[in-house]
Amino acid sequence: MKAVYKAQLGDHVDGDAVMSYNRDLYSMFSRILAHGIARGEFRADLEPDMQARQLMLAIRGVTFEWCIRYPEFGLKAQALAHFSLLLKGLCAENAPKP
Repeated sequence: MKAVYKAQLGDHVDGDAVMSYNRDLYSMFSRILAHGIARGEFRADLEPDMQARQLMLAIRGVTFEWCIRYPEFGLKAQALAHFSLLLKGLCAENAPKP
């Protein structure tokens, strides 16, 4: 993670590989969210591409905290708690909760 930030700050690499919203991971999250919306599992008022970006922000945030607070920061426990909270916010009212 530190190397990625340094590379971006130094402008030595093509930032699209790290920063582009067209990356495979964004697309995968967007497709999963769209599928869940179509099945009634996720809220219909959510825009899949925007929520995919929010999930990536959350992943980066948890990862960054782990990087700066290691070894005190329990990555697995914190990630599970954080994403459980996020998923509850995405779920449709009548969908089973994660």
